[in-house]
Amino acid sequence: MLASVYNMLVGNIVSGLPPRNVIDGNAALLSPSDMHLLRGKTFSRCRMFLLVCRGTMDVTIDGKHLTLLPDTLVDMFEKTELTFESFGEDCEAYCFLPTYSFVREALKTFRAGNDRYLWNRMVSPVVKLSAQNRKILEKQMELLTESFFSVGHHYRTELAQIYFKGFQMELGNMLLDNEAAFLQTDASFDHYDMLAMKFMNLMWEYALKEHKTLFYAEKIGVCSTHLIRIVKEKLGSTPHELLAEEILHHAVAMLECDNFSVQQISDQLHFADQSTFCKFFKKHKGVSPKQYREQQLFQKAQP
Repeated sequence: MLASVYNMLVGNIVSGLPPRNVIDGNAALLSPSDMHLLRGKTFSRCRMFLLVCRGTMDVTIDGKHLTLLPDTLVDMFEKTELTFESFGEDCEAYCFLPTYSFVREALKTFRAGNDRYLWNRMVSPVVKLSAQNRKILEKQMELLTESFFSVGHHYRTELAQIYFKGFQMELGNMLLDNEAAFLQTDASFDHYDMLAMKFMNLMWEYALKEHKTLFYAEKIGVCSTHLIRIVKEKLGSTPHELLAEEILHHAVAMLECDNFSVQQISDQLHFADQSTFCKFFKKHKGVSPKQYREQQLFQKAQP
């Protein structure tokens, strides 16, 4: 699963960072004063948000050397590899590395950006921002940094998740206001890229009803083995893994709403029966649906 890959990667990153830069091993944040800790380090198979506010930095992205200028956002997905080469003396930037579980818990049902934006970022993660939009995102990063550095705060994790969601909401708002500015018209897409994109679009449409890879392979017009290989190559996970994540995404949202019983959720997600749904949920979350709901209710009841 992507979750285990993200968690393993962030675990390796945080091992050498001060406590203020890490939250529960689930997220790492480097502020402008900390960026030098990343010099010479390479990251791949992870989610990264890198915001260059002032100055420049030299990086290598998928083997291509780039100088990142001010007002640049790198919105990196797991298929990209990035190496930090050097930083200009006046460089000010933020780097946020969340695990899959941190992102899922913070965003729940919210998804910033459409499929075109997401696919563009997978192919070309670098986005040039206007100075105004950079200032907006920088403010969110400052708030996120404050939450990280408040090591003794009882709700440190929750605050960090709120500010990360705020960052994503601001980014999503920018996309809705000016989609063209965030889409690379010259991004190169090959046949296999388009096949993987077709799978993602179909998954978002049918995942709640269709849980089998064969359904999507037949819809696209390829054999299951071919689909599995291409999706794994392009997205870093198998169709089965991505489907499980999407289903879990909706299951969590419904469990946090008191309007649905576990049986109703199982039915709406088209599991064979409640027992099958409970086994699926516990495998991925470590607790039963009922226990998860009780945990959420308990957290909400805390002063």
